[in-house]
Amino acid sequence: MTAVRIRGVTIAWSVALLLMVPRFVSLTGPIDDPHSWRQCDTAYYSVHMARHGIDPLRPEVCWLGGHGTLALEFPLPEVLSALLQRMFGIGVIWDRIVSLGFFAIAALYLHALARRILPARPAAIAALAYLALPLGIFYSRAAVVDFAAIAFAHACLWHGLVALERGRGRDVALCAVAGVLAALIKAPVLMPAGLALGWVTLRSERAAWWRGALPLAIATAVFAWWRAHAEGLNATVPD
Repeated sequence: MTAVRIRGVTIAWSVALLLMVPRFVSLTGPIDDPHSWRQCDTAYYSVHMARHGIDPLRPEVCWLGGHGTLALEFPLPEVLSALLQRMFGIGVIWDRIVSLGFFAIAALYLHALARRILPARPAAIAALAYLALPLGIFYSRAAVVDFAAIAFAHACLWHGLVALERGRGRDVALCAVAGVLAALIKAPVLMPAGLALGWVTLRSERAAWWRGALPLAIATAVFAWWRAHAEGLNATVPD
């Protein structure tokens, strides 16, 4: 690596770290707008699991009285936050830290995806632009699940592309796991990545199609199961 390349990488990482700094402001503060109502659902999911036991198949909200149980998205981010709250104490800060962690993973996978089709400098600019987007600055440190779904969607696409190119079973498995988690948490987020992976799969050699098709089929099947489970669970809510 030349001195110019090292300097460019150093500058890019320095800018990236600076763009992360605003996200750490007021992590311990109260839930704030916009979409504070939605953040409250997420935060209550994790608080309830931290206090009463972790059951991701039967999460509870705070506005259904004694019934409580209501399934929205699969609460993986809330489970992670609940584990942190059990170790370090109750607080929305842990929901925000989990969201920030997934945002960072999403940014890294985005850069990896951009690097597959772009030279180093445009790929770095794409990743830095993602870090600098104003909505992302707020929502990446909010108590929301969106960046968990985005991180898994980016991972699904990247590992799927690598699996089609190199034929490694590990990447097929990681693509499937990431696709399943993205679909369970927020299926619409996976759709662009799934369409892209499906297109590349169809353009690949026919013998390699299964490497892209199998993860997408598994994600679709598991999502269908979750929807059936959620609808059955939510049907028990009193009128």
